[in-house]
Amino acid sequence: MDDEAVYNITGTWNGKPFEKLMLAECALDAEATIVFWANLGNASLDDLNVEYHSAVG
Repeated sequence: MDDEAVYNITGTWNGKPFEKLMLAECALDAEATIVFWANLGNASLDDLNVEYHSAVG
C-alpha cells in the first residue's frame, strides 16, 4: 500500500446522512469497503459519493 490517498465518502446509511474519511489505494477500493460493511450489517446505503481528499506522506 505505497500509493494510498485519503478519500471523503458521503451518502446515507439507513436513511441518515454520513461523511467519513478513509485511507485507500483508490476510490474504487474505498467505495467497495463501504459497500462491504453495509452488506455485512444489512444496512441501506444510498447516494454514495467518493471523492479524492488528499495524498498521504
